[in-house]
Parts: sequence; C-alpha cells; structure tokens
Amino acid sequence: MFAKKKDTVRSVSPIEELTTRILALIDDQEIVHKLPEFYGNELAIVSLNPDYQHGGKKYRILLERTIDGQPSGQRRTSWDSDKAKELAKWILERNGIPFQL
Repeated sequence: MFAKKKDTVRSVSPIEELTTRILALIDDQEIVHKLPEFYGNELAIVSLNPDYQHGGKKYRILLERTIDGQPSGQRRTSWDSDKAKELAKWILERNGIPFQL
C-alpha cells in the first residue's frame, strides 16, 4: 500500500562544495579560482583573515591580476566576510574555475 522511498544519494551543489572547502581552511591555506576575462581575468583567492583575532571578519577574498596566465604577485583585498557561503556564491556567480598556484 505504501511504497518505500528509494535510497538515493543527495548530490552536493557547487555552492555547498565550495562552502565546505572554505569552512575547512586552516592557517595559511588558500582556495584559488580564476575569474573570466569579463571580470578582469584575475584570480580570486579565499583565505583566513589574519586580522580575525583582532576584531576583523573571518574570511577574505584577495584579487590578483594574471600576466600570461600566471599570477602577478600583487594582491589586493577585495572584501571580507564571516559567511563562507557568501564568498562561495560570489565566486561561482562570476564563473570562477579552480586554479592551482
């Protein structure tokens, strides 16, 4: 009379996956995504904010220009947040793709 639900594995959305990676950051770890040319052809780097212990927000996004596909070495802080999901959404809305330094 009542059908049993099939055991299905819930897929993880890209935002949830990136949020989980951001939440797992420790010390000097970084998560890097390359933004398309439309958004300046820059790298978006998520890291823990070193000022967090002194009243700053927990995470920050740094932007770094690329030269011939390689990082320029000059980073600037774009913005910071206490919400990992907010950062993940910002990167994925801009079609960021993972990038290895």
